[in-house]
Amino acid sequence: MFYLPQCAPQWYLRLETNCLPVEPTIIKNALFSWLKSVESPRDSLIRVCYSQMVKVHENIEHRYNWYRDFKKVLTKWDCHEILNYDPDPDDYVSIIKIIKEINSIVEKIKSSVQEEDIVKMNMSNLMSEYKSLKTHIFTEPFLNYDLDWGIIKLGVQIRSNIPRLTCNKRTVSLNGMELIYKSGKESLCTICYLRETEDAYHMLIRCTAYNYIRQTTFKKEILPSNKPEFTESIKNMSEEKLKSMVHFTRRAPLIRDMILENKNPYIY
Repeated sequence: MFYLPQCAPQWYLRLETNCLPVEPTIIKNALFSWLKSVESPRDSLIRVCYSQMVKVHENIEHRYNWYRDFKKVLTKWDCHEILNYDPDPDDYVSIIKIIKEINSIVEKIKSSVQEEDIVKMNMSNLMSEYKSLKTHIFTEPFLNYDLDWGIIKLGVQIRSNIPRLTCNKRTVSLNGMELIYKSGKESLCTICYLRETEDAYHMLIRCTAYNYIRQTTFKKEILPSNKPEFTESIKNMSEEKLKSMVHFTRRAPLIRDMILENKNPYIY
């Protein structure tokens, strides 16, 4: 959806979009299905079947047992004790109590999942600078801008700091990708004299090959002078800044191709 390479970690997408894995939702639905079983009359078919599953769940001869598998899932999150409830169908107080506990369990799991993603973010070598951007847990505002999806997509790619950008139906893999793939090939920019890793920051801010289009594209903006300032500038991207980056990224690959083909478009 965002045209990120396969090496992009899932935790990045979850934190950037404030989306959770499907597991908490599945557990929530399963818990309410379980509640439907235990609140049914004791002589009903669904309650009888459930009681039988509970009775034989420790018997390994029964290979498939929903109760046993579900208990394992809940044990992972240390909330399996809820399965000990055995309310009477007419005990509405107990049933309401169970519903509240289910909601509490789901919120606990959601918080735990987000905490795990934050730990992964802080320990990541691939996207070590993202933790400077993500100081909060909510959907990034620019994802809801009323702009073309291609513009939004580029914003996600730039914030990921993975040196591969897609703009105007064209994907450009910068030399910095070689560091990610650990191919041993040159990761430095080969179209300027700065001898820096060719990533999004280098292309947008530093590379001297793009000085002309940088000046004509970012006319009204004061560009960052270093990487920390660049990181700060993309923390809260305005619509105008996103549009400028897209305009620049549409032109830059053409310049890059011409220089690499020894057809310099101008002296830089």
